[in-house]
Amino acid sequence: RPGIQRLIAIAGSVDYVICKDPDRLSRNLLNQLLITEQIERAGAQLLFVDFKREKTPEGELFYQLRGVISEFEKRQITRRTMGGKIRKAKEGGIPTNVQAYGYRQVPRGSLEIEPAEAEVVRSIYRWFIGGLNGHQPPVPPGEIARHLNHLGIRTKFGKAWSAPQVWRVLREPRYVGKWYYRRENAEGEVGNKYRRPEDRVRRRKRPPSEWIEVPIPAIIDEATWREAERMRRL
Repeated sequence: RPGIQRLIAIAGSVDYVICKDPDRLSRNLLNQLLITEQIERAGAQLLFVDFKREKTPEGELFYQLRGVISEFEKRQITRRTMGGKIRKAKEGGIPTNVQAYGYRQVPRGSLEIEPAEAEVVRSIYRWFIGGLNGHQPPVPPGEIARHLNHLGIRTKFGKAWSAPQVWRVLREPRYVGKWYYRRENAEGEVGNKYRRPEDRVRRRKRPPSEWIEVPIPAIIDEATWREAERMRRL
């Protein structure tokens, strides 16, 4: 975390570092101990408002136990939160924020079709299957992206289209009415913006047995999806 990094950087120029509670340093025992070591090695004394830490073997043991308890509490909170999200998905709700081209998310965690974007999705499938600008099907996604940009159509986030973005549209089962929760494991990804590129957590595919299917409004029909799937394999 940037704030912790700044704190460690100035620890050598202050007498005390005062923290409300050990779990404000980190709810991970290893991180807590590493941060403590870095602060004290720099020459500052680490004090807590709501916790008395004694520099004795027993006091250090209790300090570490406090870290273990904090880590356990964090895991319990995560488990309860995840359990609630899984339950919501199984009941037909969408328990996370979804930015999907062709849809808009409405209160209570459901998706509705965004008419203008949905028409673009249908056009992408129609061009891919039926041809575009003299290209015989299947039309290369790069050509479809160029055509969209020529028409002045932008992505969900206002950017120009690219071949990989068109491929994602052509491969997404959500457009035939199937949205999956827990299709990917993104655990730890939230901290990537603070990590070096080589240390960043990569999103991983979960086994299909762990996916939870949530029905949503379909933009294309099954026949169109099957034909696009067949042509993707050519």
